[in-house]
Amino acid sequence: PNPVLDKVFVNFPQSMVGEVITLQLFDLEGRKLMSKEVKGSGVELDVRELPVGLMILQMSAGGEVISKRVKKN
Repeated sequence: PNPVLDKVFVNFPQSMVGEVITLQLFDLEGRKLMSKEVKGSGVELDVRELPVGLMILQMSAGGEVISKRVKKN
């Protein structure tokens, strides 16, 4: 769901499945809030400890970078 309360569920595009994917969450001022490396088709991120507001979720693998907005209530 978006906005989220405590968890962000991320499904990776088929082009990233099988790759090591770097996930990063940034606030709107560019400060890194979270960074994690994962492998698979998706992941669940616990964001309970992060501040309320808009964030940018960045996924990168194999030269491909995808950014999405996430709102935490």
